[in-house]
Amino acid sequence: MAYRKPNDLDGFIQMMPKADMRVKALLAEDLVTFLSDETNSIVCMDMGMLVDGLMPWLTGSHFKIAQKSLEAFSELIKRLGPDFNAYSATVLPHVIDRLGDSKDTVREKAQLLLQVVMEYKVLTPQATIDKLAASCFKHKNSKVREEFLQTIVNTLNEYGTSQLSVRT
Repeated sequence: MAYRKPNDLDGFIQMMPKADMRVKALLAEDLVTFLSDETNSIVCMDMGMLVDGLMPWLTGSHFKIAQKSLEAFSELIKRLGPDFNAYSATVLPHVIDRLGDSKDTVREKAQLLLQVVMEYKVLTPQATIDKLAASCFKHKNSKVREEFLQTIVNTLNEYGTSQLSVRT
């Protein structure tokens, strides 16, 4: 399949499920570039289809594709801001799993995505920590637990104790 760079989000959405691994890598790179350019429109037929198209990339076994999907979600959050809240319940559980990835770069991108969620007010720092705490403290992967603690430290450093409270 010859790769042609899509011009809009609908073009990306159409190509996502059909792409083989080589095309998927190019498509992922182009999607991140497309979303990071403020002059490109993010209007599409269904934003939910874009999120659904990115989910297999996020949960897949290829770490470079997973990393690019985390970057794409971060760029999408920067563009949508609080409107991304509708998709946070779908995305966050898989981001939590990526906190425990064996590759450092993927864990860093997952950590960055969580910071972007708070920075662009998709969720408040307290709400983010509360949602993560429900599954992270008891997660079977020790890296997830460790990265969650690092998220708490980063959040405290960024927002201070006035934004967070620890409940027992």
